[in-house]
Amino acid sequence: MKQLSPNQHNKQNTNAEQDVIHTSHPTIIGKSDDIIFPRPEIYLAEVQFGNSREVGTFICEKMDIWGGDLVYVTGPMQDKIGMVRDLDYFCKIRPSKYERVVAKIDTSLYGEFSPIEHLCVTFQRNSIEKDKMRLWFLSPLSDGPCVSNSDMVPLS
Repeated sequence: MKQLSPNQHNKQNTNAEQDVIHTSHPTIIGKSDDIIFPRPEIYLAEVQFGNSREVGTFICEKMDIWGGDLVYVTGPMQDKIGMVRDLDYFCKIRPSKYERVVAKIDTSLYGEFSPIEHLCVTFQRNSIEKDKMRLWFLSPLSDGPCVSNSDMVPLS
């Protein structure tokens, strides 16, 4: 009995008569006599940063991460956006050995967009939430919000 990750299963040829896809457990797919394991809460993700060869392995805790997702991590790469290359669900993990994935960038948009020169423009306010858009530009580990000088109360 062989356990398959979603990436490994997609690379295989499937036979519709013998394979059963378990929709309630999207990570575990296999033959009908296989044991269904729930997706673990802690697993490893291999993340690549930019177009360079900078690759690292990070711990994902209670996050729904898939191959191809854009993420932020802790450590020396905390200000860079990384793309998940591979996931390892069933392994022994020593948490003190790895940095962590801290945020997933949600790239889903809603509404109607029009191309204008090299930009895509929309006039619908509900196309993306402000909190989701912030992650496109700033790491959640960056400095906190800026405070205006005009809001400061002078000391008496």
